[in-house]
Amino acid sequence: MFQGFVGLVVLATSAVASPVLKPTPLGDESYAETYTAVASLEDGSFILMQLLFTNAGFGDRKGACRALWVPPGRPGINANANVDRNDWSYNATQDRLTVGPCELSASSGGTRFSANLSDLSVTLTMQSKARSVRPPGHRIAVGDDFHESDIVVARADATVTLKAGAKTLKQNGAAHLDHSRSNTLLPKAASCWMRFRGFWGAAPALVQVRIPPQGNTPQAWTWPVASPSPSTASASSVQVGKTAKGLPSLTVGDYALEATSKVYRYRPTEAYGALGRLAAPLIGDPTTTTYQAQGTGPGGQEISGILETLEVVERGCQVQ
Repeated sequence: MFQGFVGLVVLATSAVASPVLKPTPLGDESYAETYTAVASLEDGSFILMQLLFTNAGFGDRKGACRALWVPPGRPGINANANVDRNDWSYNATQDRLTVGPCELSASSGGTRFSANLSDLSVTLTMQSKARSVRPPGHRIAVGDDFHESDIVVARADATVTLKAGAKTLKQNGAAHLDHSRSNTLLPKAASCWMRFRGFWGAAPALVQVRIPPQGNTPQAWTWPVASPSPSTASASSVQVGKTAKGLPSLTVGDYALEATSKVYRYRPTEAYGALGRLAAPLIGDPTTTTYQAQGTGPGGQEISGILETLEVVERGCQVQ
């Protein structure tokens, strides 16, 4: 997702000791780091919450927070706030990261993400403790630079309370949280990422494909979240296509997935206002499109959730 700013080779998958929510800023102008949560709610709503740190433009270690709510069948409400380096902080004792009016923290038995923005207030409570899991290919070397990511919450039952204008909503659902960090130009790391968050079904799972620059051999992994860790999928098992309605379809190993309807499309350079425009020379103008999706996993088990395509360059999600 931002993941639009920053998205996703080392060999082993490993869990990193807590505290896991601490950012690690770099001095490079191209440094960017994000924490991104997505949630699918029982009423069909989609939630995205994000913290961003970057050195783009004037000054270092600027921060931003963002919240997005897309009610079923209606346009989304996107709100954000930008802060300077003095308006964000990390509390190691409580594993709590505060960025202006937003906060990501460890809570009793879970993880909490809140945003109190002018047009939208959201509190997302995930019933899973934060831990850092590095999937296959989590670090992409680009010369002396890199792009890396880890999964903080693979899949968790969640509750969301939000307020937008006169509207107040409380819903149950499922959520995912990941973390990315980079000091390279995004088009040098990938031309496309496709990510499936399989929240619902007998065997929830995560599936990811990265198509390298120039559409070279895709790299993929899958994670039935009941298993301890993700595993690499063979490039030969990856097929990227279109449904009869022209929506994305994806096959990776035993997973056959299809987008069923578009939820939201956004460009980070627009979503983050002035800060997004400052970062444009570093990240280009990527487009992230989120879809409702469904499909089957191992043994033909049905699975549904969210499919996200991050097209870093035009037609980047086409395998050459």
